Amino acid sequence: MTYRHHLVGQARAPHDLPFRHGRLVEVPVNSEQLRTLMDWIAGEYLGSSTYKEADLNTQLGQVADDYALLRRILVDFGYFTRDPHTSLYVRTV
Repeated sequence: MTYRHHLVGQARAPHDLPFRHGRLVEVPVNSEQLRTLMDWIAGEYLGSSTYKEADLNTQLGQVADDYALLRRILVDFGYFTRDPHTSLYVRTV
C-alpha cells in the first residue's frame, strides 16, 4: 500500500490533513483529524523537547499562518506545558 504525504520542511505530514504546498490551509475541526495533526506536530515535526516561545512560534509558523492557535492547542491538549515565568514550552508526551 502506498501512502501520500505532504512535505513540510524536512518532515512528512499525514496525507489526510488539509495541507497544500507544504502549508496547513485550515486547522481541522474534526476531533480525530485535529488529534492526528497534534500527534504529528508534537511527535514528528518538532524535534526539540524545550522551546522558547519565539522559537516555537517560528517552527509552527512554517506549518501554518496561525501559529498561535497551534501553540495553544498543543498546550490545551497536554502535549506541552508553558512556564509562565520563563515562557519556555516543554514537551510532556
